[in-house]
Amino acid sequence: MPTQSRKTILLATDQQQSVLNALDANQHHPIAYTPYGHRPMENGLLSLLGFNGELPDPLTGHYHLGKGYRQFNPVLMRFNSPDSWSPFGRGGLNAYAYCTGNPINWKDPTGHTLVPASFFDEIFVNLYKFMKGPKSERFTDIVMTTEQHFGGAEKIRMLANHKSTPPDALIARTLSNNKKPTYFITENPSDIATGIKYLNNADKHLRDTLDVVTTNTGLLNPKNPYLKHLNETEIRNLKADLLAHKNELARVISHVSSLRIEGPSRVAGDFNAKDFVDTANRIRDSR
Repeated sequence: MPTQSRKTILLATDQQQSVLNALDANQHHPIAYTPYGHRPMENGLLSLLGFNGELPDPLTGHYHLGKGYRQFNPVLMRFNSPDSWSPFGRGGLNAYAYCTGNPINWKDPTGHTLVPASFFDEIFVNLYKFMKGPKSERFTDIVMTTEQHFGGAEKIRMLANHKSTPPDALIARTLSNNKKPTYFITENPSDIATGIKYLNNADKHLRDTLDVVTTNTGLLNPKNPYLKHLNETEIRNLKADLLAHKNELARVISHVSSLRIEGPSRVAGDFNAKDFVDTANRIRDSR
């Protein structure tokens, strides 16, 4: 990023977007934080993005969250002003708390309360199960659904005979040409009701994205009968789509998980919030 001296500085960040190192033409500027985001004035460059990718105030080192709604003080480990939704509204009893006391796993970009686990977990529990389940079974389900759209396996055989092509080739080409989900815009909802609606939209997008990952993985698997029916261009496009949608899955899950706050959950036995993110990252990094 350009500074006042017109120099270019490269920033290295972690998964939460906290800047860990800044590199200019002359030297490294390593940056370290306390769990709540404090760093000494001499540690790094305060003019750069810092903890959780937020811009610290150059004079105080505090963070203006929610587009200036509230200022977070990483030294005191709390906000400088109370949440307008507290103490009896959605902000909770502690009007000054940051991330309900869990800054390692969560962040609070809006300065308001986030989505309670009781809602979050129920929205994403089925997606989580699909992500953890056997890929081969999920791919088989996708193939069977495609067959049903054609009217069943017998109809596919009839259509394939009419086109003088193997039924597996018809399935392979249909699946490879399926419409792909578009890029999902990450937002920070201003209240729980908006947040729940946003997370439901994210869940649908993530399911569609996971279907693309599962479909392309299955089509590219030489153990399945479909790869041999695809040409080089189709295979190259499938590989590119697979990589893009793996990254999209991990990116969106990382973001929506930052909106969750710990609490009681009716599906706690079936949903693990940390493993939700870890599983998405394993899918992204799989070969």
